[in-house]
Amino acid sequence: MRQGGIMENHPIPIAGLTPAENSALQRRGYTPVRLLGEGGMGVVILARHDALGEDRAVKILRHAGRGAKQRALREARIMSRLRQVPGIVPVYDAWLDEATEVPYIAMEYMAGGTLAQHCADLTFTGAVKLVADLLDTLERVHEKRLIHRDIKPENVMFRPDDPRPYLGDFGIVATPEPAEGGGRTRIGVPMGTPAFMAPEQARSAAEVD
Repeated sequence: MRQGGIMENHPIPIAGLTPAENSALQRRGYTPVRLLGEGGMGVVILARHDALGEDRAVKILRHAGRGAKQRALREARIMSRLRQVPGIVPVYDAWLDEATEVPYIAMEYMAGGTLAQHCADLTFTGAVKLVADLLDTLERVHEKRLIHRDIKPENVMFRPDDPRPYLGDFGIVATPEPAEGGGRTRIGVPMGTPAFMAPEQARSAAEVD
């Protein structure tokens, strides 16, 4: 909270956010606003960047083990490199909090929701256009020798006034070379969401290209 332009010593409590996480965001220059979602690895919150006055969706991986922490920061680096690719959710900041060793990833807040929320509203023409846009984005990603491996409605997002789909969550992206903390999946181990896997992806990670 601010009074007279000065940050108070005690941030406003936000439901779903621990005091340590609240403080970590404040130290990085973010003011937490509200909880956006929660999953097995952690939470996503809406936070305001104090200097820029812009909203960000911040992923806090509070339950990540050592390998998952490295993969999270790797995901952020990859998405940052893809920022100029049309249709990729922009990542603006990522860090490992020194006090708690929890990874944080700050992305654009896609206030238009996800494809999972809008599937029922799609017309045939709209669905064809959406798939074409996604394929264009994926082609550009593949040109950089990256494979997303988790294409599903929850990972396709929208801006409020833009019909173009934006692809997010590169947490299990496949890269040409192994990376620290597990860059590539072990041969034969499928990765992804079973209901949305291609047949070859479900059979073997080695077949996904």
